[in-house]
Amino acid sequence: MKKIISLSALVCLSVYSIAQTRRTALYEEFSCENSAQSAAINPSLNTLLNSNSSKILAITYEAALPNGATLYNQDRRDITSRTGYYSAPFAPYARLDGIQLRNAADTTQNGLASLLTQNIIDTTYADINAPFTIAISHTFHPAYDTAVVTMTITATENFTSVGNLTAQLVLEEAAIHLSTATGSNGEKDFYNVCRAMIPGATTTTSPGTGLPTTWTNGQSQTLTITVRIPGSIYDKNQICFVGFVQDDGNEQVKQAAYSSPQHILNDAQATALTGIPPFLCGVNSITPTVTIKNTGADTLKASSIKYQLDAAAPLTDYWTGALPPGASMNVTLPPIIITAGSHVLLVWPAYPNGVADINTTFDTQTANFILEGTGATVPLIQAFTPGGPPPGTFPPTGWLVVNPDNDITWGQSNTVGDLAAGSARMRFPRSPAGRKDFLYTQNVDLSAAGTASLTFNLAYAQAKTLADSLIIMASSDCGATWTNVYAKGGALLATAANDSTQTFAPASAADWRSEAVNLNSFGGSNNVIVCFKAVSAAGNNLYIDDINISNSPMGIVENSLLGEIAVYPNPFSDNTYIHISLKQPQLLKLEVFNLTGQRVFASQETAYPEGSSNIIFSGANLPGGIYLLKLSTGNDQYIRKLNVMH
Repeated sequence: MKKIISLSALVCLSVYSIAQTRRTALYEEFSCENSAQSAAINPSLNTLLNSNSSKILAITYEAALPNGATLYNQDRRDITSRTGYYSAPFAPYARLDGIQLRNAADTTQNGLASLLTQNIIDTTYADINAPFTIAISHTFHPAYDTAVVTMTITATENFTSVGNLTAQLVLEEAAIHLSTATGSNGEKDFYNVCRAMIPGATTTTSPGTGLPTTWTNGQSQTLTITVRIPGSIYDKNQICFVGFVQDDGNEQVKQAAYSSPQHILNDAQATALTGIPPFLCGVNSITPTVTIKNTGADTLKASSIKYQLDAAAPLTDYWTGALPPGASMNVTLPPIIITAGSHVLLVWPAYPNGVADINTTFDTQTANFILEGTGATVPLIQAFTPGGPPPGTFPPTGWLVVNPDNDITWGQSNTVGDLAAGSARMRFPRSPAGRKDFLYTQNVDLSAAGTASLTFNLAYAQAKTLADSLIIMASSDCGATWTNVYAKGGALLATAANDSTQTFAPASAADWRSEAVNLNSFGGSNNVIVCFKAVSAAGNNLYIDDINISNSPMGIVENSLLGEIAVYPNPFSDNTYIHISLKQPQLLKLEVFNLTGQRVFASQETAYPEGSSNIIFSGANLPGGIYLLKLSTGNDQYIRKLNVMH
């Protein structure tokens, strides 16, 4: 990031009498977005710091200790330089006025951020022997793309530094509240975050402006610095500055000062979007309501409201009134025409009080929904193959993910699957305990079936005693009511040994289990939706694959009729062998489906003897890709993924 710096210095040599000067303490924390300990310590630490804002200032550097994430990468050079300045060994690590706090019971924990206490803050605040005062202020260019910071440093006594004396200026974002965690530790709320040091670090220099090493009582120097506002700032209403003087010889901070945030005059955000259920049936329009909040310093008297359905050009509605700063209102949009299928609606305010919006990061609200059309024919088959169908789509066409907290949710795994790559994954370790996330299938038509079933494969390892859960629900009234048809959690859900590392990924076929769910009560319905509900205990990864909704009464892998079944080789190009072991003579039917549910092969029912038999299946005439094999005998069936490669 380029920073424009203009420096003017005024040295006043008038002699003043020595005065007692209170020192404003500075607490510098090196946190990490991927550190579980940072996530555990920071909430109580921030509460302590915020309750003592008149006594102590704080700067949080989101560092790479050991690995950085989004906030670190946005100011990598400055944070790396500052981390090296103190040789910060771990996160969360901290310095109070440049001095490491001590842990007498465990010296390996010296500098741990949680060592700060109210007593330490009070004792530091009682220090009235600071050698400097600092006066700091800032003003913004009307476009909020630059700020001019003025920092005046005045000596209150004769002073000589041990080493180089440096004036440091830090651009902070006072509070950042995100809907999705930036790293693996789940943190979404950050305070006093360093977003830039001015002048910043280079490949050969550290941040800061050099000062004289010797000062006389009353001597002062004024720094006037023009700062470009980084494009990575989330909320310009939260921009503030911390200035401090540090003796590089002993790393002690001699004084610190703060220039608080200045609210943008004209600013607005959309904070909620309601009136759109996830599923709609029998309608051709929606009439949503958006909640608009005045986040500016002036009364909001007018605003455009933009809304965009899918990839169509945005449309504009207009609002006028009188909304005080900090207040919210609901605005009902005009009816929006919709067609059958999946949709995304975006809504955001624009031109508050007729002025271009310069603070847009959190302005937009999003709604994902489906207008259900004719139910898909059975079998409905989904193997979550990487790249399709259609290419790159998750959730699959006609499916829906609902993520109420806008955090970690259901997603695609391109590398993990049962036999072949591809599955749906819920990353429970990164989802805070208690969170619920929903994966909905497209609607299916079971009207011609008196009986129906759902089969799928899953892989999960419990982490310690953390019991994540999978609940499956079904609806036949467009999502108005739901019936639980499956529920397992913890050890009952697990298919593999306990994995305390919370990084589970199935390593072999033995880590997968096939499940069958009776949907007979939904047979005869023409609009059935199935929901996979993930309930987090912040435990371990869950994978589901090879989902099949059919009009068979029940589908199971091993039962009283079908014994051992194996497919090899798989993947294959020409022929593969389907090895079956029957517990008694049976009539078997073999069918193969592509991932759109189209049947591409069907055999006649054939009698097979008790014991082992091999069936040769040729994929020579099939396009390369993933297929599902279905073996049926009576009311039982076996589903397995086939991978044809040419």
